[in-house]
Amino acid sequence: MNVLYHSENEYQQHSQAIHSLAGQYHIKESLVREVYEHVLKELLLKAKFRKYLIVLVPRHVKGLLSKYKRAQIK
Repeated sequence: MNVLYHSENEYQQHSQAIHSLAGQYHIKESLVREVYEHVLKELLLKAKFRKYLIVLVPRHVKGLLSKYKRAQIK
């Protein structure tokens, strides 16, 4: 089993990123968390340094959420 968060601090950092993305895209936080944690799981499989995931995961999620919002508008 893959553990997503190694510490409470790491969990809080990712939770803040999720909250920020939910506000930025006006999407339910639970949906953003689902997408975010899926991307986090995928990147954890390849990651050499966990500390960079707090930057990389939100970047990937932003791309996915942008596509989602554009699809909603059409």
